[in-house]
Amino acid sequence: MLFDKYQTELILFPRFSEVKTYNIPDSVNRIKSGAFYPCVMLDEVIIPDNVRYIEHGAFYHTNLTSVTVEEGNFNYASDKFGVPYNKDFTELLFYHP
Repeated sequence: MLFDKYQTELILFPRFSEVKTYNIPDSVNRIKSGAFYPCVMLDEVIIPDNVRYIEHGAFYHTNLTSVTVEEGNFNYASDKFGVPYNKDFTELLFYHP
């Protein structure tokens, strides 16, 4: 994983990683655009409470089947199918077919 020097921004997940589930560290508060592009082996991402910003395109071109947001997150949530939204469920962040 590539983070900024304070490990508060997730910049890039390794493209060819064989990891199936990734728990984003609690220190991360921002997921950068393209952070998971194009991680086709990754199935699930778990977003902790501390994440406040998910940039547009963070999950572009992935094969994710679930993006789970921890319940205590103030800005984001996920439904029972692992689809992430803003906290009010009025904006879809990413849809996996």
